[in-house]
Amino acid sequence: MTSKPIPTHIKVRLNAAKSSSVSSGLSRVLPAVESGEWLPPSHSYRRISDIERDASSGSIKSKEYTEHIAVSAPLHSMDGWRYLSGSLGALIHGDYHGARHMAYYAELRAALSILASAGIGISNGWNYAIDGSGKCTRIDASTDTEDGYGTHKMVWMAFEHWITSSDAKMRIGKVIQLRNHPLSTILYQHRWQAQIPHWLNLWGLDIRRYASERDARNLSSYEPTDLNRISITWEETCTFLAEFWGGVDAGGTNTFDNVDKHLIRIALRDSISENFDEDSYDESFSVDNFISQEVGNALRTMPGAVSPVLTPQFLQRLTEPDDLAIIRYAKKTSGAEAHPFSMISRAFLLLRISSGISNEFVKQVGARTLGKWLERVTLDAGLAEIWDENNPYDLLTEVFNTISDIEPHHTNRYLGFSNCAAALCLARQAERIGVLAFCD
Repeated sequence: MTSKPIPTHIKVRLNAAKSSSVSSGLSRVLPAVESGEWLPPSHSYRRISDIERDASSGSIKSKEYTEHIAVSAPLHSMDGWRYLSGSLGALIHGDYHGARHMAYYAELRAALSILASAGIGISNGWNYAIDGSGKCTRIDASTDTEDGYGTHKMVWMAFEHWITSSDAKMRIGKVIQLRNHPLSTILYQHRWQAQIPHWLNLWGLDIRRYASERDARNLSSYEPTDLNRISITWEETCTFLAEFWGGVDAGGTNTFDNVDKHLIRIALRDSISENFDEDSYDESFSVDNFISQEVGNALRTMPGAVSPVLTPQFLQRLTEPDDLAIIRYAKKTSGAEAHPFSMISRAFLLLRISSGISNEFVKQVGARTLGKWLERVTLDAGLAEIWDENNPYDLLTEVFNTISDIEPHHTNRYLGFSNCAAALCLARQAERIGVLAFCD
């Protein structure tokens, strides 16, 4: 599937967006951020209706709008994890179209979060780029009061443009990390940057598809689901739940160490394979032979702290030969209607990126704590009886300690509900990952 070319005037305005202005906006409201309120009660743009009122009259307040967009980056990301929790819950209850619907909105929130941190605000036809001076300019309309593109279409247009930018490569090279060493440092002698547009284009597939194919989106959102049944067994569902939680790491130095080490391996192997010239070797020497040969050279340039994880055996696929299930499912793009497992996996990966960018964004402006906010999220969602800021990884340990309880009841959903309701309740709570993403 190919997208229509982005109009030149929109590209120009998107190029003008600067993350530095959004950082300045977040700095101005730092006390409210640390209090968990994010914006002061008296702020002009706490509600989107206030933005739409001023936008429709051509009198948008750039300073206040920038502050709103700045705080929306982490908030959209957390909302995305909430939608993903809803998607997992629907999956557990056999509502597979509901799972698709919620996974799509998790992906959309992740993209909105990423774009907000880059200085691009999108909301129901009122779409703005924030330039280096802090001025807000309509992205897609010729006049200040003219309606622009709707959210679904504009998000994909802006996201498709952003993923090829140097800003995208810089941010993701910093966010994906292992043992507190970023991808950009681990693979600094390799062309890992070439993988970033490919990954994001793949993980944003559903946003791209639904931006141009409203019928595909409406199938799960508005049509009678029993006329378009999706067949997934209870055993397949239980297996996927265990695979989903395999993407996070309760014992690592970073919530996403497990998925990140697999992404780093993919980036390294792909960058090495691009240098393989089959004409320089005899027929018996394959690209896999070449990768195995070059892995040793790569390891010598990596930080020593990652060596226990990025072993020669792991990088050569001799141990853990398969990519994580969520990465494999995210690659599955065939079929007019995406499978719920694939959509949930793509949402997970996009939210991993948006959470990492937002967390880094908040740290850069000097926020000392997000504890008040994370406590509210934790308690409101029933993730814990009390918020223990000193031991946040207990939120994951609780899931890992119970996920195996589901296995003996793979064959029957009723028995699963009857015998391991607590484990299933925990397995749907993706907000746990969202909270921990802001503790790293």
